[in-house]
Amino acid sequence: MKLARMTCGLLAGVAALLLGCVRNTSGIPHGYTVWREEVARLSQPHSPLVPSPGGRHMAWMGSRGGKQFLAHDGAESPLYDYVGVPQFSPNGARIACAVMDAGEWHVVVDGEAGPPGDTLSLATFSPDSSHVAYSLIDGSMAWYVVDGEELEEHDGVDDFVFSPDSSRYTHSIWDDGQWAVVTDGDEGPRYDFVSDLAFTPDSSAFVYKVERGLERFMVVDGAAQRTFDYVGDVVFARRGSRLAYIAYSGPHQMMVVDGKAGPAFRVADHALFSPDGAHVAYIAWDGEGARVVWDGVPGPPYADVISEGMTFSPDSTHLAYVATGRTHDTVVLDGEEGEPFDEVHADTIAFYPDTSRLVYVARRGSALHVFDDGQTSPPYHMVGDIVFSSDGTRSMYTVRIGEKRYVVIDGALGLAYEGLGYTNPIFSADGSKTAYVARTSAGSTIVMDGVEEALSLAGIYPLMFTPDGERVVYHAWEDGWYARKHCVVVGALRGQYYDWVESIAISPDSQHVAHRARRDGAETVVVDELPGVWYDYVVGEGLAFYDDGCLEYLAVEGDSVQRVKYTIKPPLPDGIIPELPNEPIRW
Repeated sequence: MKLARMTCGLLAGVAALLLGCVRNTSGIPHGYTVWREEVARLSQPHSPLVPSPGGRHMAWMGSRGGKQFLAHDGAESPLYDYVGVPQFSPNGARIACAVMDAGEWHVVVDGEAGPPGDTLSLATFSPDSSHVAYSLIDGSMAWYVVDGEELEEHDGVDDFVFSPDSSRYTHSIWDDGQWAVVTDGDEGPRYDFVSDLAFTPDSSAFVYKVERGLERFMVVDGAAQRTFDYVGDVVFARRGSRLAYIAYSGPHQMMVVDGKAGPAFRVADHALFSPDGAHVAYIAWDGEGARVVWDGVPGPPYADVISEGMTFSPDSTHLAYVATGRTHDTVVLDGEEGEPFDEVHADTIAFYPDTSRLVYVARRGSALHVFDDGQTSPPYHMVGDIVFSSDGTRSMYTVRIGEKRYVVIDGALGLAYEGLGYTNPIFSADGSKTAYVARTSAGSTIVMDGVEEALSLAGIYPLMFTPDGERVVYHAWEDGWYARKHCVVVGALRGQYYDWVESIAISPDSQHVAHRARRDGAETVVVDELPGVWYDYVVGEGLAFYDDGCLEYLAVEGDSVQRVKYTIKPPLPDGIIPELPNEPIRW
């Protein structure tokens, strides 16, 4: 094992060796103990490392003597003729890959090779990672393997789906030219064709489309619904088991909601459920024009209704949409028309998160206005994205008036600037503070709660608050984007410059900030402005603290794969002063 150089007492050194890792005792962020452990040696040649979700595990494919193997956290599999790209489960704790040995394919799950086949499918893990399934074809027969158990053989199998709660599964089978759906091991009726297998969000029911001769219909939890000439895609409510879909019958279209067909229209489309699933709305067209049907009740006709602008309030009690007439657009809220505008920007319609107000951007002549709960703003030449505080009571957006840029906070126009940053203004987590990037002749700076910070840099992106809202954290650069002079700023403190920085992460308690950094072809992770060991590269993308405040990542130095852990130091008893080493550790 490759050990870092360290200065420590004999007992501490022996303990570290027994643990199979090295504890750094100096040059590390306050409050942390840092451990480095070699977890694997890379064989040569090898494929790129594949990190697991969360980055705690990794895998790669290597070769030796004309054979290939899979290495998972340093443990090598047996040699095979071929090894496919590994697949990690959603939680990163399990792994599967396809291998070929002696002309036969297998799926290896957690180191155990499954039954052989001529061909196979990629593995499918359940959302909670506890189950895994894949299909095999051997000769003229096909079947699924679920958690190592081989299901019945058929002429063909397809469309394996786990339920959202991972407790159920469904898939299609094909025998003698007929299709059927098998759910939780129970086979349904045979049809000419089945497709679009899915579970409802609450996992209580399964749904699929059926073709039988010229008939088209849905099967919901095993029960065949009314037949039509055509059925469209299913739209589910976010909660519960409600669903809707378009159906054609002759020249007419209708929206089928929970198995009940609505009125016939020339066109019916764009079904939308409220967040709680209790209400549904859709747009329908007939000879009089376009209208919104809300819970089965058709609204008044308009020249058109813009689907992108139809939205329910977060508490599901209100519905708003954009209706267009011959001369103007208007927003209809709960059936009542609002002010007329030359154009309403449908993609800006939004309710405040607390549902108290509706806001959108609209145009009169060449000017843009922000309509906010019955109040229309002064005219602007440009309006940016509207952002809300998490408590749902505040809003903020950027505007341009002439050649100057401003930020409007809670309806009040801020200071004028030559330009604003590449990122939207932000609220702190509790909504009490605001921050944005402003550009002046001196460079880019942060404006926090209306006050400019003293630090000025060439560019800033992205911008974020610490969870406690006390500080802003951002990536900044000097002398241009490509000048290899990048840093991370925490509050008003600028960190040291690197060729590149990325993947800023903040601990849940807001006390620590980490980011990746590159310099002269090497890469490291910097925690509280102290760079760690420099490696050839850090594995994977992104960086994140765990809920307990610890940080962990994988890195490669030569042929050595290292796991680096920043763990929280236990507090010392009162009156005890930590002993410091006489000389620093050489990273």
